[in-house]
Amino acid sequence: MQRWDFFYKNMNILIAADKFKGSATAINAANAIKKGIKKTDTTHQITIQPMADGGDGSIDLLNAVYGLKEHKVLVNNPLFHSIVASYFTNSDTAFIEMSKASGLALLKKEEQNCLKTTSQGTGKLILDAYQKGFKKIKLFIGGSATNDAGIGIVTALGYRFFDKKNKLIVPIGENLLKIHRIKTTELVEKIQ
Repeated sequence: MQRWDFFYKNMNILIAADKFKGSATAINAANAIKKGIKKTDTTHQITIQPMADGGDGSIDLLNAVYGLKEHKVLVNNPLFHSIVASYFTNSDTAFIEMSKASGLALLKKEEQNCLKTTSQGTGKLILDAYQKGFKKIKLFIGGSATNDAGIGIVTALGYRFFDKKNKLIVPIGENLLKIHRIKTTELVEKIQ
């Protein structure tokens, strides 16, 4: 045994890995790191604590750790095509990840244009949670496919946006500059 080897035996190691986007989930990454360490020395005590940064994969990780209840909802993807997206809840809080309904990963490479996409599907998840009685909503906004400034979300909640000619505006990024008038509904007033 060399002079400093005793420092590297029987260590307590915490692996706090985030996902490697496009390659591995946070849990898979942490397990791969653990496996690599165990190959070199089996004396270490290793604790895995996968992490998330609020982007895509965040609520899946929360669900894996806390065993939340899943809710599936028919919503629009960023290009207004119908998909089923999920959010999770515990006793009093809904956890909604924007990327589940409005995420970049839902689109093919050639469809990815933030000027032509919407966050409306995320709004439909929020609306569903509100209608089921959840007043506390934690929204994870990473991994979005749009830069619509949230007009898609609030359209699902009842806002309407009009141009100078009083024509209804489709809630996508390129239409932000066209907004001349905003109309709310009774639902929006209740949510506030």
